[in-house]
Amino acid sequence: MVRTRVNELATLPWPAWHLVPLEAYFSRGMYQGVNRGRSMPILATRGCPFRCTFCSSPEMWTTRYVVRPVEELVDEIESYVKTHEISNVDFEDLTAFIKRD
Repeated sequence: MVRTRVNELATLPWPAWHLVPLEAYFSRGMYQGVNRGRSMPILATRGCPFRCTFCSSPEMWTTRYVVRPVEELVDEIESYVKTHEISNVDFEDLTAFIKRD
């Protein structure tokens, strides 16, 4: 069975971080990228509109680029600040910027 790709990102649940022993990672300074304190990964978009020759993303996911609603993204970040006392957010998107200017 092939499932269709979800394009309404606000309908997806947030990650189940309550199932992960986050304090074990925070206490050991285990972060991706530059250590700027307690960090949580987050996705603001899905996909990439480009067809770079070195990338498999267009073949796997097509070039459909979908952005999460800003309000929902802010709510998730605020939740992590309150619940996990984070001081940093690591955006893990495939494409950080899509406009050259």
